[in-house]
Amino acid sequence: MKFSLPSLSDFLTSSRDSFLRFPLPILSALIGTSVAIWLAGLSYTQETEYGWLYNLSFTCSLGIPLLTGLKVLSESWSLDTTRSWLLRSGGVILLLLYYFTLSDNITEEPYLQLSRFFLYFIALHLFVAFAPFTRNKNVDEFWNMNKTLFLNILHSATYSATLFIGLAIALVSVDQLLEISVDDETYLQLWFFMVGIFNTWFFLSHFPKDFDSDVSVREYPSGLKIFAQYVLIPIVSVYILILYAYMTKIIIEWQWPNGWVANLVLIFSITGIFSLLLLYPFEKEDKNRWIRTYSKGYYFALIPLIVLLSLSIWTRISEYGITINRYYVVILALWLTGFVLYSLLSKKRNIKVIPVSLCITAMLISAGPWGAFSIAENSQKDRLEYYLDQYGYLDTSSRFIQGDQEIPFEDRGEISSIINYLVEYHGLKSFKEYFEQPVEDALKVIKEDSLIVVSNEEKIMRLLGIEYISSFSRSSVDDDQYYYIYLENQWAADISIYEQIISDIDINVLNSEVTVKDKSGRTWGILVNEDGNRLTIGLKESDHLIDISLTEFLEELAQRMQGTASNAMPFTLMNLPVEDEELSLMIIFHSLNATLGEDPKLNSTRIDLLIDLMED
Repeated sequence: MKFSLPSLSDFLTSSRDSFLRFPLPILSALIGTSVAIWLAGLSYTQETEYGWLYNLSFTCSLGIPLLTGLKVLSESWSLDTTRSWLLRSGGVILLLLYYFTLSDNITEEPYLQLSRFFLYFIALHLFVAFAPFTRNKNVDEFWNMNKTLFLNILHSATYSATLFIGLAIALVSVDQLLEISVDDETYLQLWFFMVGIFNTWFFLSHFPKDFDSDVSVREYPSGLKIFAQYVLIPIVSVYILILYAYMTKIIIEWQWPNGWVANLVLIFSITGIFSLLLLYPFEKEDKNRWIRTYSKGYYFALIPLIVLLSLSIWTRISEYGITINRYYVVILALWLTGFVLYSLLSKKRNIKVIPVSLCITAMLISAGPWGAFSIAENSQKDRLEYYLDQYGYLDTSSRFIQGDQEIPFEDRGEISSIINYLVEYHGLKSFKEYFEQPVEDALKVIKEDSLIVVSNEEKIMRLLGIEYISSFSRSSVDDDQYYYIYLENQWAADISIYEQIISDIDINVLNSEVTVKDKSGRTWGILVNEDGNRLTIGLKESDHLIDISLTEFLEELAQRMQGTASNAMPFTLMNLPVEDEELSLMIIFHSLNATLGEDPKLNSTRIDLLIDLMED
């Protein structure tokens, strides 16, 4: 495919033709993107009031690939206009059914809803890849069309990214040079427009019309072949050697494989398969016989790695049960095993097997008692019941009761971790069988501090009478963890003793000194040192500096984080008063990013600064 700039008339004609060919996908993109742009301009509190609009945006995002796939399916079947519209109307009905399955409150089961959305998103894009070839058995033509689609994706992504960068720089220029304020969300809205509308429309305007065209290797971009042959394949080969070395190491040391290695095996196994797909038409040429040899050897080499992958994920599941992510790894491992066996045993490989099998797999695991969400939820609930029953915190009906047996710290950490997972990924409905009354009503018994929000997982632990152990506390004291902490409510303090207030000062350990002016026109310099444990604040006109240690302040925050799952802290912990003989300050932290552990470190923060010059 040649990259060239079309004339304006050609562009308008192409846009019109693509709309006439794909009216429903483009309308879906227009509606979904418009909703996303509008939502991007709302505050967080406003966003929670429009959950149904999030659902509409998700539904429209799925509508683009689904309705595109149904359109090209009808074209490949040579359906008349009436039957084509009936087929696509069925797609619209499926989208409406999906919309009404979503919760109106986006904060309920957010991970579950997003995970299911991405499964459908992947499955429907794979559907587009094989929809025109449900009847056509020609593998070469199938490869050729998908090669064209892949290049179109690169083509449209390049145009979209270039336009976004150019327009974003233009907005920055307007902001900085013309002093016309441009809100931060404008850049996100521009990104939504470029990805949702321009990129979609541009891609559809170049969607192939002739699905039965002969494969022409001459049109294959040489750069893509070079990239696959001399970049992807060597990288994959190197990592296979590393994995074989690791496998040899664990055999010699006779130890279980690291759980992390499963992701590495999957990533580079699939990357290798993708690389061979890019070179598929060349393997038939005599001069490229090495590709067939490499392909056969590659699939044989994957067999021991699949065993390593299986051992790795089995180790994690046996210790911590099944989660949604581990379920995905298991399914991908099974798919990889099946595809490797098919590639080695089949006399004539059909590459259509790849998108078809992955599409069907993604749809199957998205729902039902065999699906990722049901299996993971039941696995973690079984683990929770095991721990609670062991210490007498379940009655004969498997409902929660308050026990009096002391639970070791490690097991309390596991119980906290399981409850935290179930709340985040599966919502409060996961606990309905453990209470006689609705879960929400049961949790209302727990009274909250006026300045601190108690998380649902901590409330459940309090109802059981078990101390909640946060993820920070569950980690080793030698491990540093990155935290975002924010002020729970608007601060209130006696400011009569301070003569100046400078609000919303952003400070970062990576930046040079921040300078701000007070209402009297005096300039103040603020700097956090590179170790993130000291602040230096001074008046530029007098060269007077005050050096502030943050270590004790951060240690108090770390101690408080051990007792709560919330990242919201009260005002009493989020202010730091300091003074010397010349200067009295109060630093009020609205939010901060910090590494809390053995050596706590402030990475960035937004503060208000209250100032009183005592000499005045």
